[in-house]
Amino acid sequence: MGYNSNTGLSEGGSRRASSSVSQVSGDEQKHLCAEKYPDTERGLGVGISLTTYGSVAYQLKDANLEATSTCDFIIKAMNIVNKTVVVTIVLICLSSLPLLMLIMGIQFFRDCPTAPYIPVYMVVGGSAGSFKMAWTLWNQLHTRRLAVGASSATSIGSKIASFALTVFLMIWFAMGNYWILTIMWPDYAPTLYEPNKWCHRTLYVFSLIHLSVIYLVVTSFVLLIITLAGCQLFGCSWLGPTVYK
Repeated sequence: MGYNSNTGLSEGGSRRASSSVSQVSGDEQKHLCAEKYPDTERGLGVGISLTTYGSVAYQLKDANLEATSTCDFIIKAMNIVNKTVVVTIVLICLSSLPLLMLIMGIQFFRDCPTAPYIPVYMVVGGSAGSFKMAWTLWNQLHTRRLAVGASSATSIGSKIASFALTVFLMIWFAMGNYWILTIMWPDYAPTLYEPNKWCHRTLYVFSLIHLSVIYLVVTSFVLLIITLAGCQLFGCSWLGPTVYK
C-alpha cells in the first residue's frame, strides 16, 4: 500500500507540474503572438483601424531596425505616422480650410479693390486645395484599409499629378503671401480721397488666419521630422539600437 501511495503521489505531482508547465507555455505563446501581430484592426465601422500608442511605438522601433540610414528611417516613420487615427482627424479638420477659402473668395470677390488678387487667390487656392485635401484623405483612408503586408498600387500618372498639384499649391501659397502681406492692415472701408484703397475686414482677417494655420501645420510637420531624426541619431531607448553602419 505504501508503494502504491507514493507512486500515486508522484504521478499526481508530475501531472500537476506538467499542467503548470503547459499553462505557462501557452500563456507565453499568446504573449508572443500578441507582440508579433498586434491587434490594430478594431474598426470604427468605416474601415478605420485604431492604432494604440504601443503599436505605433512598436512599428517605429521595427522601422529603426530595418532602416539603412536616417533618411530611410524618417520616410518609414512618416509612413507609419500617416496611418494613425490622429492624422486622419487632423486631415478632416484641415479639409474645412480650403472650403472656407473658396466661400470667402466668392462672397467678397469685389470687396478688396486695393488688392484684387486676394479674392482670386482664395477662389483658386480654395478649389485646388479642396481637391488636394480630398485626394490626400482618400489615399490615407485607402492605405489604412489595406491588409497587413499589402502594398498600395499607385499609378505613375497619379503620383505625377499629385506632385504637380503640390508644387502648384506651394507656388500659389507663396504668391498669396506676397499679395496679403504687402497691404498689411489696409483700410476696411472706402474713404473720400482714396475710394479704391480698402479691403473688406472679414476677407483680410481670414486671409491672415489662414496663413497662420498653414504655417502652424508646416512648423509642426518640421518639428516632428526633427524629433524623429534626433531620436534616431542620438539613440532614444524606445527606438532600440541602430543596426546600420
